[in-house]
Amino acid sequence: EMNRLGMMVDVSHITDSAFYDVMDITEAPVVATHSSCRHFTPGFERNMSDDLIKRLGKNGGVIMINFGSTFLDSSSQSSMDKVRKEITELIKEKDFEAGSDEAEQFRTEYFQNNFKFSTVEKVADHIDHVVELVGIDHVGLGSDYDGVGPTLPAGLKDVS
Repeated sequence: EMNRLGMMVDVSHITDSAFYDVMDITEAPVVATHSSCRHFTPGFERNMSDDLIKRLGKNGGVIMINFGSTFLDSSSQSSMDKVRKEITELIKEKDFEAGSDEAEQFRTEYFQNNFKFSTVEKVADHIDHVVELVGIDHVGLGSDYDGVGPTLPAGLKDVS
């Protein structure tokens, strides 16, 4: 029905199984508006595997690389888990009221000083990987500036 209406199908938030279901029935190219390559983040199912990217390319679709550090780099994913746990423990230790301005300021500062941010070079690595798999016509920038919160990589904190 989406094909008939001229709507693009976004496969960024679906499972691998659902992706293959979409690919089996779509008559139009699909887009992954804000995903990255699972090749660099094994086990991070939100990103696309090489097989998914190849199928997307065969369909004429585009994967648009997400700039969130945890989408780009396994070490950032590990850092996220560690820092979140530390923040929760420290907020309790400091007896901050949950959700208070004081707790939120602490959370923001601690995160900025302790999280392992990815780099603009990692974004380029993801782009290069897609180009190697399916060609330049099937990769774009899907920054997700409004969705990845404070995890944007060094060198890409904003559009400037």
